[in-house]
Amino acid sequence: MNHWISGSIGVATALLILYLVRRDHLHTRYALWWLPTAFAIAVLGVFPRIADLIAALLGVHYPPVIPVFAGFLAITIKILMMDIERSRNEVKLARLVQRVALLEERLGRVEPRLAQPSTGSDIADGGGSRGTAEGAGEQIVDAVAKGKAEF
Repeated sequence: MNHWISGSIGVATALLILYLVRRDHLHTRYALWWLPTAFAIAVLGVFPRIADLIAALLGVHYPPVIPVFAGFLAITIKILMMDIERSRNEVKLARLVQRVALLEERLGRVEPRLAQPSTGSDIADGGGSRGTAEGAGEQIVDAVAKGKAEF
């Protein structure tokens, strides 16, 4: 009877993982880690003799230690993978912060030019909106087109 309880826990875990993937709470890449885990829980739960066979092949005298050791090994690998992912994200974040700082500095150099009042020739040319936010965008486009903008 106990083996059916363990098997149903594995099946429930697999269903929960599929539900989380479907609702976009768990990325597919992480589900590919958790689904085999749920499958292993279900198989070892329904067929506990598999652990006995593996223990006999490895020369382990106490078979229940095999799933415990496998779980410990899987958790260790998962934690290592999470640390690698976190390190990559920290590097990406640092690079993005640097890029934003550079863009803010460039924007700081361009904004004073945009704050200059428009000349009468702009109004005569039909560019009377040069002093507004829309006009500021037009000035940037004009400066870039003429090659005068320094970035």
